[in-house]
Amino acid sequence: MIYTACNLVGAYDRVLISKRDDRRGTCTRIGLASPLKQSVVPISVPPGWSVEVAAISNQPSDCERSTGLAVNAVSATGGTGSIVWSSEDGVASPAQLSVHATLTFSGVSGAPSWTPPVDELDAEQLAVTSCR
Repeated sequence: MIYTACNLVGAYDRVLISKRDDRRGTCTRIGLASPLKQSVVPISVPPGWSVEVAAISNQPSDCERSTGLAVNAVSATGGTGSIVWSSEDGVASPAQLSVHATLTFSGVSGAPSWTPPVDELDAEQLAVTSCR
């Protein structure tokens, strides 16, 4: 598995956390947005941020781009855990972060057979780069 994190600065600042799993042939992504919006799953995130997207695709190469996941991506129905970074970074995009989250995909109507019931993201001190 390969974890990456990158940021996009704009009207809404974004931090994208991706997990590429070549063995399963998937890309799992959690996308954060600031200023705060309504989170799509209840994962604990730094103040001023919300979970904008939590999804999985069967295209591992989706993890290499910031333009979104494949059209057949499946959105999570739930989630637990946290994403944290140093309070020194404040509301601004972090230099590094840690993610300990479980996304739930069970109960998704018409979900493809490759969709797992749950997927875990677990990485410490992941460097955050500028998105390509």
